[in-house]
Formats: sequence, structure tokens, C-alpha cells
Amino acid sequence: MKRMFEGTMSILLAIATLWLMSDLYRQRIEGRKAEKAGVVQLEGKTEQTQQGPKIHEVAKGNTLFSIAQRYAVSVEALKKANGFSHSRDTLYPRQLLVIPKTKYVDEQVLASWYGPGFHGRKMANGKRFDQNDPTVAAHKTLPLGTKLRVTSKDTGKSIIVEVQDRGPYIWGRELDLSMAAMRRIEPLQKGVVEVQIETIYPRG
Repeated sequence: MKRMFEGTMSILLAIATLWLMSDLYRQRIEGRKAEKAGVVQLEGKTEQTQQGPKIHEVAKGNTLFSIAQRYAVSVEALKKANGFSHSRDTLYPRQLLVIPKTKYVDEQVLASWYGPGFHGRKMANGKRFDQNDPTVAAHKTLPLGTKLRVTSKDTGKSIIVEVQDRGPYIWGRELDLSMAAMRRIEPLQKGVVEVQIETIYPRG
């Protein structure tokens, strides 16, 4: 009986030792990743050095979607920057993620507006569309959360909007503004107008 007990304790001790070694190994690997990325650890916080890219330290409850939203990048770009695949996209606390640079835009496009018929519907960011909110914009590809300065080519008036939805899905148009946003820069009767859009946040 004594030998059986001693044998069991030896096995448990070996398992505990292996677990501790694997945890230390994981921390060492994460530390090397941080050094290569230009990140220094100070009292549990992650700070970025001037040379390295932007790094995010995963906290409990973080998801790829919430992190992408925070930095105004796409989930696809975030996965690609960190070597994730469909079979491996699990996050864990204190994991370090490289935040990819975002596309900076400064171009002339056609913009339209939307309001009645869409008011109250859920947008791509999960919120309800409010046609009277002058900060709402929809774009086909720019990451949700991207802030744009939109300037009318005819009136010269500008407004700052945030990409919160997807669209427009009509050929030739690149941007949809809420009814209130369009009203700030152009008469609604025009429907489709030529505008200059410039990324305000993030700047890449």
C-alpha cells in the first residue's frame, strides 16, 4: 500500500513538474516575441517601443472581433498578421498580438445617403442605424471604426464620420452617409455627390 502511495505521488509530482516547465517555456516564447516586436513588459503592462509595431496584450474576454474594432482593423487582417488560420484562432490572456497597419485613404469618390427604410435596422457593428446621427457612414471594405473626413467637392463643406456599416451596394458608389450626415454637406435632393474622403483615424 505504501509503495502504491509513493508511486502515485511520484506520478503527480512528475505531472506538476511538466506543467510548470511548459508554462515557463510559453512565457519565454512570449517574451521573445515581445522583444522582436519592440515591446517591453512593465508591471504586467505592455508598452510599445518606438521601433516596433503596435502590440496588443490579450485580456480576459477579448475576442478577435473586439480587438479589431478597438484598433479599426479587419478581423481578416488581424488573423493574417498573427498567423491565425480557421483551425487556430483561440485567444488566451496575456497573449501578444501584432496589430496590422491600416489602409490610409485620400481619394475622390461618389457618395450617396440612406435613411428611411433602414432606420432602426442593425448595422455591421451591431448597433441600430439612426438616420439622424451625423457620424454614421457605410463603406464596403474599410475597417469598422475608421474615421473619415468627408468633403463635398461642390460646397466645400466637411464632416467627420465613422464607418459603422457596410455598403453601398450600387456600382460606382463607394460611400453611404446617414441622412443627417449628408444634410451637413449637401442638399438631400442631389442623392449622389462627389466627395473627397480622408482617413482621420487610424492613420496607419
